[in-house]
Amino acid sequence: MTAALVHRGPDGDGFHTEPGVGLGHRRLSIIDIAGGHQPMYNEDESVVIVFNGGNLQFPGAAAEARGARPRVPHRSDTEAIVHAWESWGPDCLQHLNGQFVIALWDRNQKTLFLARDRMGEKPLYYARRSDGSLVFGSELAALAQVRDLPRQICAAGGRRFLRARLRAGPAYDLRGHPQAAGGRITCCCGRGCHGGAAVVYWSAPTASRPIEEGEALQQLRARLSAATGQCLLSDVPLGAFLSGGRG
Repeated sequence: MTAALVHRGPDGDGFHTEPGVGLGHRRLSIIDIAGGHQPMYNEDESVVIVFNGGNLQFPGAAAEARGARPRVPHRSDTEAIVHAWESWGPDCLQHLNGQFVIALWDRNQKTLFLARDRMGEKPLYYARRSDGSLVFGSELAALAQVRDLPRQICAAGGRRFLRARLRAGPAYDLRGHPQAAGGRITCCCGRGCHGGAAVVYWSAPTASRPIEEGEALQQLRARLSAATGQCLLSDVPLGAFLSGGRG
């Protein structure tokens, strides 16, 4: 499955396996190039995470989280999420800001936690196998490596894709489902906890009051400036471009 995603992460791979759980990761090194290898663990290795994307809030989230003591001395947005989970559980998403997909296993709680960023910038596909187990990946190409997944094509999804390149709704291939933007799945296998259900943890807010054009422009400029500043945090060279689209 990870070999099918090597184009997304050419800088290395990593794996965590234990009875009932397997996590794999392909890395594109951007933050903490030397120390940010994944899967990443907490101090006693009871929590393990693979993470795709960027958590732009990680200095603040790490400082807020209880006992935010790095297992090894490195600075990583991934590690901040591990400590945020230890402090707030699923509510850790309220303390994150960025584009991301999280897959986290908590051995003590017997819980697998999957989450996607608010706007759905990073992709996540998942499917249930015939034995009830859950498989997931950043592309359908990863799920295609799971031999017992049905290969039927969803006709309605295929039409949407061919007409408008829309990939919403049930997947158009492999019976895999795209996780909703701003969504999370918590799968528990402990006593009294069964399966897992998709939950939307965020939706776009509505305006609380009408505002004048001048105020709207001022707020937009301030928020764009703040967002751009956050995106400049990197250990590798940065670039920017504007696309004019296709006429």
